[in-house]
Amino acid sequence: MDAVDSLMLITTADEIPGKKIVHLGHVFGITVRARNIGVSLGAGLRSLAGGEVAAFTKNFEQSRRQALDRMIGMAHSRGADAIVAMRFDSTGQQQFSEVCAYGTAVKYVNDTSQTLNRMIVTTAESVPGYQSSNMNHVLGVCVLWPGNPLQEFTRARRRAITEMEKDASRFGADAIVAVRYDSTVNSGTYHYSQSTLTKMSFLARSTTARAASSLAVKRTALTGQRGFASEAAAAGLGPSFKLSEDQEAYQELARRFTAENIIPAARHHDETMEYPWKIIKDAHAAGLVNTHIPEEYGGAGLSLLEGALVTEELAYGCSGIQTAIEANGLAEAPLLVAGSHELKQKYLGRMTEEPLVASYCVTEPGAGSDVANITTKAEKKGDKWILNGTKMWITNGGHANWFFVLAKTDPTQKANKSMTGFIVDGDSAGIIRGRKEINMGQRCSDTRMITFENVEVPEENVIGKPGDGFKIAMGAFDITRPLIAAGATGVASRALSEAATYAHERKTMGRPIIQHQAIAFTLADMAVRVEASRNLTWRAAATKDAGERNSYFASVAKVFASNSAVRNADEGLSILGGAGYNTEYPLEKLYRDSKIFEIYEGPTQIQKLIISRFIEQRFKP
Repeated sequence: MDAVDSLMLITTADEIPGKKIVHLGHVFGITVRARNIGVSLGAGLRSLAGGEVAAFTKNFEQSRRQALDRMIGMAHSRGADAIVAMRFDSTGQQQFSEVCAYGTAVKYVNDTSQTLNRMIVTTAESVPGYQSSNMNHVLGVCVLWPGNPLQEFTRARRRAITEMEKDASRFGADAIVAVRYDSTVNSGTYHYSQSTLTKMSFLARSTTARAASSLAVKRTALTGQRGFASEAAAAGLGPSFKLSEDQEAYQELARRFTAENIIPAARHHDETMEYPWKIIKDAHAAGLVNTHIPEEYGGAGLSLLEGALVTEELAYGCSGIQTAIEANGLAEAPLLVAGSHELKQKYLGRMTEEPLVASYCVTEPGAGSDVANITTKAEKKGDKWILNGTKMWITNGGHANWFFVLAKTDPTQKANKSMTGFIVDGDSAGIIRGRKEINMGQRCSDTRMITFENVEVPEENVIGKPGDGFKIAMGAFDITRPLIAAGATGVASRALSEAATYAHERKTMGRPIIQHQAIAFTLADMAVRVEASRNLTWRAAATKDAGERNSYFASVAKVFASNSAVRNADEGLSILGGAGYNTEYPLEKLYRDSKIFEIYEGPTQIQKLIISRFIEQRFKP
């Protein structure tokens, strides 16, 4: 097949039923071709154009039944569990584009009277058969999923796609059917509504190597990795800032969750400093926690760019709550970088099964950015390591189920070879969790001193090899710094939104202050920072997703976005004047929350040092 010139869309007609995942295996469908069904449909269309609906229906039904017989035979011979059965409806008969084939989505081969769900089947053009297709048959699957829709659905979908690609090649199928995700939110329940039907579709994607030059086929390669801002960019067709439908769905899910759960609660959690456990649990149920954990360990396996989209939306509502929700990512990053399969299965797996949090323990009272000076040590005794030392400013420290801990294991080696990374269970004897620190901003985020006194750590909980700890701990930042930049972008964007809204409402000299040049230009500067921060963040995330080193871009994004958050909060507060200084408006909170972005996960000065070293090497004679 040289190209795919039509798409087959399949959407559910009702809300998704079922309490558990039901994987039917392979479901065979077809798209019509001019040499078979299309011939009779062509005659039917001419009849329809002349007002002869009955003739059109007869021709279509005859073709459909012939195709159904062929599909059943094909399904039997190739071991498919079910087929997609279409039947005709002449709704909208006066317009070809509105005439569609619909019917029971899945019929079991052994009992064609038994059906699972009702689905609507249409083509991306107009009537099936009106334009010829190069596809013979389409391999697909039907999947149901339970209460954690994003993680469960994404995991099932991607597993199915992997199997479909294998079988499509083996059976000689011309295309596979890949499902897309969308949801609406209603009182914490995620379901499908009539308004979102077309967004959840099965998109025909080529699996034929001969079509590698076509865009339709290049999309196939993106099934497992969507690191760029658009499918066109990832296919090597040039930069694009248009998000794919999946990426827009994740972004919209996070945006809705923020509007309904975070923004209404942000002030309460800031004033009381109460840890947002309920919101974390709701976010976990919505699939917005641990999104980067690979599917094989129970996660959604989102790309870094998709994670950045989620982070920005959550931080727009409250960066303190966002930090509490997403601090897991920093603790999990060393495992993703160098953890054994067994460690990942044990510690990442538990994070997806229930709403737990973890902590990254590197900073100490006397060692921040100068990690080489940490004093926490681990000594090998038999098949265990004995851990002693104190860590400071540990996010989620009071609630962590487990900790990533960096400790010195061989002081005789150079700094970058003297440390080892460990996973330490939170209920281990000898762990002392200090009091919650009272910080300037992000007040509901739990930050504490954690002390380890003769804590026993089993040998299998070493990440990588002894001596690799420094490299692993620093490598984690290539994953997490783009997300810090995304959070800062969310704060900068919220400051712009609040300031611009107020500038429309507040009047001086008879007109809204947004019409005064001084205010208008300030808002313009704020908008520039938001857009630039977002683009730098996407660049850093997409570079990592593409398998390239992104340290330079991650530092650039963090420097600019962090500074933008601070400046936008400052200038936004100034636009509100006295109102901005008052707790009735969110600007004073944004002002307090923003500063930490210039400090944690490497302060601005360290980022500039990293950037300058890249520049030094790049322009070295």
